[in-house]
Amino acid sequence: MGAALLGPGGTAHAGRTDPLHRHGGHGPAELTLIEQVGGRDVTGSVRGGPVEKHRAGILTAGGRDGGTLKRLYCIDIARDTGPGVSYERGEWTTANVPGLGYVAQVLHDYYPATARPSSLETAEEKAAAVQAAIWFFTDDYVVSADDPLQPAVQEIIDAVTAKGPSGERTRGSLTIEGPVRGRPGEIIGPFTLSTQAREAKVTVVDGRLYSDAAATVPLPGGSPVKNGGTFYVRRDGAGSTRVQATASLTTPSGNVFLYAPDDVDDPQPAQAQKLILAEQATLPVTAAKRITFRAPKVAAAELAPPGKPETPPHGPVAKKTAAAPPVPGPEEHRTVPAVQNAGLPLTGASLRGPLLAAAALLLTGGGLVVAARRRRARS
Repeated sequence: MGAALLGPGGTAHAGRTDPLHRHGGHGPAELTLIEQVGGRDVTGSVRGGPVEKHRAGILTAGGRDGGTLKRLYCIDIARDTGPGVSYERGEWTTANVPGLGYVAQVLHDYYPATARPSSLETAEEKAAAVQAAIWFFTDDYVVSADDPLQPAVQEIIDAVTAKGPSGERTRGSLTIEGPVRGRPGEIIGPFTLSTQAREAKVTVVDGRLYSDAAATVPLPGGSPVKNGGTFYVRRDGAGSTRVQATASLTTPSGNVFLYAPDDVDDPQPAQAQKLILAEQATLPVTAAKRITFRAPKVAAAELAPPGKPETPPHGPVAKKTAAAPPVPGPEEHRTVPAVQNAGLPLTGASLRGPLLAAAALLLTGGGLVVAARRRRARS
């Protein structure tokens, strides 16, 4: 983007009506762009391209807290932005913009953190020179030799290059630590609040907050909880509960802000330039935690009505009855039935053979006895 509120190449578009400038999204983003303050045209080229005019200067944005306006610079000369475009703070790695360490050093040493470059008189000139120097590091932007601001821009570039890049200065954190699952009607916790701020305001959606584990001290929504403080959550029915904490944290210059469309599936505009915080600011920070409440699973047998057997999913089970004994065949009538606990093998074999053999032995023995008696009588 040639300038913060102009199109690529820095050409002004009278009566412009593209979605970028119709966007009125004021969602839950940290910052919403408002306007460019003053600024002036600078002549130069991007990466050896054609020489064009670019509007350079400070941008202002409003925060969720409705406090003082925040001042930012552009770090993405090829894209547009405009009033109403929403932004969220991001990390340098996410921004994927080259030279941010040098940009952070520029912001530390020059306007609006200081009155430098001292060679320029007005705030608008200083802001324009700083913006042009930032573009040198992020977009290979070179101010034309005949531009009145060129000496001041070159002074900034030379001094920062000699000094070297600065590291990323992140702001304090805000976190909520605690369980993510619970049972309806039970109080769960503790949830611990951690932040560099003195306290944070805690709210809950679809649930209730308590200060104690016994749930005897309700914690009204929006109540302050100190750093390291704890609280508890209850929900009566199954579902999801969202706990949120908000605190005001100091955000150093050099933090980047990235486009945060209201509708990520259909962003309007499709894209917007990346910004960097020009000076330290206090901004509201939000941390959230989602808790899922589910009733415990009940065994199927416990769900069946008292006195009634459970019906299986594939239809009723046929009533089990004792099987009728088989009708014995002619031979099987002579089979000795098995007797439990008799100490005999339950083989079910027929005794016909052993009985006939015994009878034959008896007959044979009897015949021998009779023959012996006859012989004695004859003698």
